Amino acid sequence: TRDDVADALEMGYYIKLLAIVRDVGDSIEARVHPTLVPQDHLLAQVRNEFNGVFIQTDICDGTLLYGRGAGRFPTASAVVADIVDIARRGDGKPAPPFVYGVKRPVRDIAHTRSRFYMRFTTEDRPGILAKITAALGGEGVSIASVIQKEKRTPDGVHIVIMTAETEEAALRRALDGVEASGVNRAQPHVVRVL
Repeated sequence: TRDDVADALEMGYYIKLLAIVRDVGDSIEARVHPTLVPQDHLLAQVRNEFNGVFIQTDICDGTLLYGRGAGRFPTASAVVADIVDIARRGDGKPAPPFVYGVKRPVRDIAHTRSRFYMRFTTEDRPGILAKITAALGGEGVSIASVIQKEKRTPDGVHIVIMTAETEEAALRRALDGVEASGVNRAQPHVVRVL
């Protein structure tokens, strides 16, 4: 929402839709979701019709491949490339799919680790923040920062919490605990942080 975008900007982030693939040893993390990206990160500079691929390895700090991903010329180029590819293959069998060196399973997102932005909408009364932090702490979710705006909306007040890195499953259990405490006046907004 606009509130989430404003909160992100105030905290030094942009919200970007990212596809993330990460080698985690015995498996691969593969996920797509909105993400808070620090404003000084290379990916934060990718805007409008441009796409970027950020590659980081154990021997390379980070490389950004950057270019137009939409618009009439990039789309026309992709269509022509597809037509040329079809013409070259003729009636022959299709090219084999890309093969990875070692086949590994995709890790369940519940086992991925991230920092999280959360915005709760609650009543303005004593004890609300204590109930939220108790639910988070009960699942081992550490809080990095808390902001409670004085501005009230027709729905209530907003409490913004940034977590330390935590496992997704623990965060989801904590959110269930917050829900069970009855403090939410609306569904909490949760966005992962890069």
